[in-house]
Amino acid sequence: VCTMLKFKNEHQSYPTRTHGGMISALLDELMGRVIWVKEPQTFGVTTTLNITYRKPVPLDTLVKARAYATFDSPRGMSAVGQIFDMGNNLLAEGNCKYFKMPFDKLFEEGSSFHQEMCYLLEPDFEQIDFPID
Repeated sequence: VCTMLKFKNEHQSYPTRTHGGMISALLDELMGRVIWVKEPQTFGVTTTLNITYRKPVPLDTLVKARAYATFDSPRGMSAVGQIFDMGNNLLAEGNCKYFKMPFDKLFEEGSSFHQEMCYLLEPDFEQIDFPID
């Protein structure tokens, strides 16, 4: 799972730098969505989250992020997430463990998966190149 984005001024910590909480939230959300690759109606409930901040993540500058599974079972999943600048310099990385929870266990009966989720689907996308591990 991957994305490209720019953090805005409202995400600032120190001048010109993205707040660590915003970086953590992005990586948690991205890693959690890895579950949807194989199980689109299952959510990942975070049980552990570890973030390492390597370099400042700049504001108003395009960055790219990716996440992938490192372990998958019927009850849980582990993932790694990374944020890079456009020159492929690693800025932040994390690993997370999730407990798998089906949609119907989290939301009220009659709820729609798509009504409950806030996400933007762009009609066009471009290839995002990442460094090879």
